Amino acid sequence: MDTVYLSADGSLDHRVRLEPDDVLNHRCLRCSLTSEVPIRRGTTYVDSTRMGTFDGEVTEFVPPTRIAFRETLHWFGSPMTQARPEYTLEGDETTTIVHHVAVGELYGWMRFMKPAAAWMANRERTRTLNSLKRFLESG
Repeated sequence: MDTVYLSADGSLDHRVRLEPDDVLNHRCLRCSLTSEVPIRRGTTYVDSTRMGTFDGEVTEFVPPTRIAFRETLHWFGSPMTQARPEYTLEGDETTTIVHHVAVGELYGWMRFMKPAAAWMANRERTRTLNSLKRFLESG
């Protein structure tokens, strides 16, 4: 698999490898694949959260630079929310930039929870990016 190589300390001798599937691993707290490895477009997973279990699918996978997901939370058989996070990785021998864009939709009575959902999404983005940063710096 192609990878983006990053130098954790600025030297060329000590590299940390970040692959798009690392994004999935750092994004999910309690994530389990429900389809076969390797991770690729169409890979499915479940992510158990405090809100419930999200059914997810990898919608784009372009190693070594891009991964995108679609995740849906159902309660009692009805969709409550859908998130579509995307990560683009740009790197050279010393730096990586992780671009993150996410679109979310709320359904039914959950639409009234938009301010709380925005706050939770922002916390999730911060947690994911901090986790990726720790991973890269631990090299």
